[in-house]
Amino acid sequence: MTPERKKSWQCQACRCKVPKTGNLDTPIRSQDYKKTNQPITPLENTTKKNVTIRTKAAKSFNDTTTSDDSCFLGDTIHQEHTENDINAGIKSTFPLEILSEIIIQRLKENNKFIITELQNTIELEINKAITKLKEDIEGKTDFLYKQNDKTTHEIEEINKKIEKLCKENETLKNEINNMKHLPSTPEIKDNENHSKKIVIYGFSENYNESDYELHNRLIEMFYEILHVDLTGYIEETNRIGKYTMKTRPLVMELLSKKMARYIIENSYNFQGTNIYMSEFLNENARKDRKVMREEMLKARKNGQYAVIRNNNLFVDGKRISIREEATRVTTYRGSVKPNDQRTNDAKAPATLHHKLDNNDYSNTKNNYTFRNQRTTF
Repeated sequence: MTPERKKSWQCQACRCKVPKTGNLDTPIRSQDYKKTNQPITPLENTTKKNVTIRTKAAKSFNDTTTSDDSCFLGDTIHQEHTENDINAGIKSTFPLEILSEIIIQRLKENNKFIITELQNTIELEINKAITKLKEDIEGKTDFLYKQNDKTTHEIEEINKKIEKLCKENETLKNEINNMKHLPSTPEIKDNENHSKKIVIYGFSENYNESDYELHNRLIEMFYEILHVDLTGYIEETNRIGKYTMKTRPLVMELLSKKMARYIIENSYNFQGTNIYMSEFLNENARKDRKVMREEMLKARKNGQYAVIRNNNLFVDGKRISIREEATRVTTYRGSVKPNDQRTNDAKAPATLHHKLDNNDYSNTKNNYTFRNQRTTF
């Protein structure tokens, strides 16, 4: 510190006790007050060198405000209007109107821009939603088309199956109708057991004759006529039909099928003895044989060569099928249906169906002829 400053220096504690001057002349800042760089006076130029004093800023063109202590309302703020300030206010109203118009115009333009932006965004969103909806609809329609094609294919397959079933149903109906016209009793086909049986017609029947005695008489007869010893070959014998005064046919079953065939082939040796032999036939075969015999006799009366071989009728070397006609006759013999076309055929005699196989008889002639050959044991 300089000596001069030491002399003028005051204690800060003592200086704080000194009352300060009033602030009556201090102006209140207005709203548009702008801070200005106020020059700070050096301490050397002031009377009180330890206090910094700032100069007052110049008043603006706006109204100045001061506080009045004399007002009964206390410290109030009042404005001091001057002529310069009034003129400046009148001049400032014109640019405000222009500014308001500019602001309104800008707001309108901004509103239009916002509206256009909103319209564009709404259109974009709507277009996006429409495209998405179209894609969904197209996907669903494609799926439905595929399902429709699949169902149509399945329906076609089902229709094919139905047609097949209808055809099978028709065939089954035809088979059922054909089976209705067959005889109710089951057809017994010739098997191995029947091939060993021989039917003897005209063989005398003694009252209360035992099987042993009957077997002995048969063995003696075949030994005398055919020179064949049947000892041990006869398995069973029985008579056909009820006991009457007439001689019933005798069924003889042998153990050897070969022996039974030999006896039938050589049965012509029994001519003149009132004894006849034939193979054993079941009921249906006997009916067929009866029809074939009638047709054979008719053909012989007409001068044709007719013969029965192996359950087949041959007329002039042609095999004739008579089984169907025989079954039709036996079917409608008991009951005749008026509405069925086959009933008229059942009433008529059995007709013969000639087959065009001319070599059947010639091929079988050598196999079934036994007149020129005689087997010996």
